[in-house]
Amino acid sequence: MKTKVIKDTHIKGNLDFDGKIVFKNFCIVDGYIRAQSIESDGSIESGGYIESSGSIKSGRYIESGEYIESDGSIRSGGFIKSGGYIESGEYIESDGSIRSGGFIKSGGYIRSGGSIESGGSIRSGEYIESNGFIESGGYIESSGFIKSGGYIRSGGSIESGGSIRSGEYIFSFTFSIVAKYIITKTLPLGRYFWAEMPPLRKWKKEIQTIGLCWDDYRQMITRAEAEKICSWQGWHWILRAHLEMFLRLKKKYEIKKEEK
Repeated sequence: MKTKVIKDTHIKGNLDFDGKIVFKNFCIVDGYIRAQSIESDGSIESGGYIESSGSIKSGRYIESGEYIESDGSIRSGGFIKSGGYIESGEYIESDGSIRSGGFIKSGGYIRSGGSIESGGSIRSGEYIESNGFIESGGYIESSGFIKSGGYIRSGGSIESGGSIRSGEYIFSFTFSIVAKYIITKTLPLGRYFWAEMPPLRKWKKEIQTIGLCWDDYRQMITRAEAEKICSWQGWHWILRAHLEMFLRLKKKYEIKKEEK
């Protein structure tokens, strides 16, 4: 494969090369970047799209005004940001956040040291893992597990071939979650929603009090009261599952077939 070494810090037009492009300095390309392979010890930044039939690798960050697409892997030592979609035939990995104005799709795993945020759907052929939150305007789908240090929130369904684990809550605006089991620590929808629920109206004033946190709520409710709250037939199973884990009745919630 032919290699083209770029030492410029600014290219006004497009950068199109039938081979490997290696950036030696921080370089901003006003147009698109297209090559068989794209690599930089610093950043890769384009006002247009970034496209590779091989891999895209950056020691710092990758940023595109349009889309980022690679038949191979996409790897960044910092964040990955795209005004359009991000798509990889292999895996997408970033030590920072991954943010896309469109969908995010990977034939392999998607892993982020920060958050994962998509204006469209998020789809992985393996697993999805984030140290921050995961948020999608569309569905979230993974053949393997989905794991997040923060919340997981989707404008569509959330489907996993394994487990879904969140450091906060898991919420689908279509109330559609499919997995073997889920693990959550906090509640979705906010204090005013929960304060109006019939089984919790006894603690309405306390729940609405600004300054009290999740742990304070847990201390107010005995185990017998928690069991009674969760036994209410008006709960959607997703909300009941969150309550059972929040009130420490269960460590994880195994999803029944009729609930999928």
